[in-house]
Amino acid sequence: MSSIWLGSLAGLGLLILVGIAYGAHRMEMVKIENRRRASLHKDRCRDINFIIEVIPNGPLEGQLYSLLTRSMVMHLQKAVELDADNNDLVQQLERARGLHECVQKGEPLPKRVQFGSIGDELKDVKRGIKLLKEFILLQHKNGFLTKPIAGAYIKSLHEISLAATIDGLLRQAVHTQGEGSKSLALRYYQLALNEISKNKGGSKFAEQSKQIVKEIKKLKENQNAVNEATQKINQKLVDSISGKKDDDDFFEMKQMN
Repeated sequence: MSSIWLGSLAGLGLLILVGIAYGAHRMEMVKIENRRRASLHKDRCRDINFIIEVIPNGPLEGQLYSLLTRSMVMHLQKAVELDADNNDLVQQLERARGLHECVQKGEPLPKRVQFGSIGDELKDVKRGIKLLKEFILLQHKNGFLTKPIAGAYIKSLHEISLAATIDGLLRQAVHTQGEGSKSLALRYYQLALNEISKNKGGSKFAEQSKQIVKEIKKLKENQNAVNEATQKINQKLVDSISGKKDDDDFFEMKQMN
């Protein structure tokens, strides 16, 4: 009887240990899954933050900014719920709430400090626009945006992309002009003007087009002045060489006589 009792106790103890081990394993798997899901929310939030940082203030409407920051807050709230011990997520949530509050007050949002070239900055803007398009389509799919509003936002992305391209070309023109490369600066100004014409910028870029035309005219006038001055110098040099040759010929003829 005692051996049966001891066997039963041993079996029960083994079952308890197996149950504890299974429970611990299950809890660990739940934690891993929660962290994975939290990471997904964090990644989506990072993409939204990238959009906000690289696209210049102004082109996006306040309602879209509000949707972006509210989505950031929502994703980070879910991430914190899934991974409450992650202090970094808690800090990011507070920052996202601060950004959303800025939008509600109509204040400009902070932008990324660029350390790379103007070309690198333009690539970031293009990537931001691509991510923003995906965001708008997802918001429409989830019922947060009606089809007409989503369509209007998608259409406005073309203007944002064009404005970013023109801005990049103009800054490159100013930069090269400052370095003394006026012919290259002229090329960048011409490319900017071509982009406006090719993409039918119309009245939205009318003032910018006028300014670009003025800069092109000024550079061409300076270039023509430099070319004329160079031609005069070259002509004087030719005349000087020719005069010296005449003197040498005269001297040789005098020696022969």
